Amino acid sequence: MKKYAFIFSAVLLLGSACQREGNFPEVINMPVEQNGEKVAAGKLLGQMIFDSVTYAVEPEKMLQPFIDEFGDGTVVDHAQIRRVQATKNDKPYYYAVGIGQKNGEFRMMALELHVSEDNSLYVSSNSRKYVTTSRDCEFCLFTYDHNIITGSECQEEASAGSCSYSVAETNSFMRR
Repeated sequence: MKKYAFIFSAVLLLGSACQREGNFPEVINMPVEQNGEKVAAGKLLGQMIFDSVTYAVEPEKMLQPFIDEFGDGTVVDHAQIRRVQATKNDKPYYYAVGIGQKNGEFRMMALELHVSEDNSLYVSSNSRKYVTTSRDCEFCLFTYDHNIITGSECQEEASAGSCSYSVAETNSFMRR
């Protein structure tokens, strides 16, 4: 009889775990630490497990929010979460990145992600927003200093084109 009780308990636990999984991506405003202070986390996008990202919001579902965030007709066709870490001793930074085009010119947006104690990755309205736009340059890349985006440059060093770069202290990504 104990054997059946154990099996029933195991099935019940597995069933409730599967039910909770569907609710997990909707977690918002869990506190995370940024620069030594607690901040509201925002919208859960994913979690770092070992060296790979497990997405809570699939990249395809981030395309329209990136298009809305650009707000100028840029069509985004690629989204991902990227880890930036220059050396193993550096603290890694994480960014949600959207890549697209407007009038034939490539554009890229990166949103700084907040990291919780369990390596969950959140975007909030106070996440910095970085944007590059290429001008006669095949593709603009972000440049970094200590894993923080500080500018942009053309992918091809010999290119006569240029990249423009802007930064904003807030965003409305996935808030609509």
